[in-house]
Amino acid sequence: MDFSLNDTQQQVQDLARRLFADFCTQDRLRQVDLEQDRFDPQLWQEVIAAGLPGLAIDEQFGGMGLDLETLLLVLTEAGRYVAPLPLLPTQAAGTIPLQLLPSSADRDKLLNEIAAGRALLAPALQAAEAGARPTSGSARHSSICSNNDSGDLVLDGSRLLAPGDSCITHLWTVADYQGETAICLFAADAPGVERSLNITTSGNAIATMTLVQTPCRLLTTDGPTLDFLRRVEWLLVLGNNAIAIGLCEQMLQLAVDHCSERVQFGKPIATFQAVAHRLADCHIDLECLRATQAQAVCHYDSATTDPVTIEQAVLSARINAVEALHRISHATQQVHGGTGVDRDYPLFRYCLLARELEMASPHGASALESLGRTIATVT
Repeated sequence: MDFSLNDTQQQVQDLARRLFADFCTQDRLRQVDLEQDRFDPQLWQEVIAAGLPGLAIDEQFGGMGLDLETLLLVLTEAGRYVAPLPLLPTQAAGTIPLQLLPSSADRDKLLNEIAAGRALLAPALQAAEAGARPTSGSARHSSICSNNDSGDLVLDGSRLLAPGDSCITHLWTVADYQGETAICLFAADAPGVERSLNITTSGNAIATMTLVQTPCRLLTTDGPTLDFLRRVEWLLVLGNNAIAIGLCEQMLQLAVDHCSERVQFGKPIATFQAVAHRLADCHIDLECLRATQAQAVCHYDSATTDPVTIEQAVLSARINAVEALHRISHATQQVHGGTGVDRDYPLFRYCLLARELEMASPHGASALESLGRTIATVT
């Protein structure tokens, strides 16, 4: 099989790499670390100027119309440079899923706005919803969509989790609407939206939201919603894995560079067998992740692949991502010694984000259990 990138993919990858390399220097990241939501508005304007928000949006809405694989290359580069942007929730769980929904005036208008860089969409889900398997019925949905006294649609809900970045203009959530499961759209600054910010392990901001009679738009209900939620879950895993590949590549590169320069007993420590074998194991973990991720993306993009096969491929890639993130972050810290935790050295950022991605849903044990369940059901 040919895993090489085509010309367009190579150009997008090179563009993203140059962009993040220029704006994600250590000095700049230290300044961004001081901000409440760890978001770089200047970098975001450069991303808009490069057309990256519309990368995977259909050309009829002003986007580039490129595929998921190309978008994931951008996420990998973002991981390589620990870019302070909410690309995972807004692209993997925002832009691409929005296009899976039935066409409507609200949906099409928002896609045009996102492609032009004037809007950004992300999910607002309760913790249980974000990690739960899609099921029929509305019993597990904490939000309720209803008509107010004027006949307008409004949302009421609590304990919703969403990215806390100031650049996000719109959010979608799951709600109960007249006994059906619905996907609803609302503005981040709409009346009735109350939020409190929390800071994650890596310094990113997560908003806990309460909605009180918040004006909204109905995007879809019932049957299509369940397939939509399943695909959002797959897309989040694939996006998480793409960032993990970039993180792991750079953590390993930092370790290789350090061990090549660090001299002990008159020799670079990279020449010591124990160190070399440790880093070789990291390389194997990274290549396993890369291979299973490529398989999962291929299955997701294939129109002929059944949902069970996609589920198994995505879960397999997720399991390898969890193992790679854990092992590589620990190994690179070990070979660095005390240098690895020094905040004047870049490795600590990678390890913090690696831990956050490792613990994201579904975590390793949950993914293993789900994979075993699907295999047992098929056989």
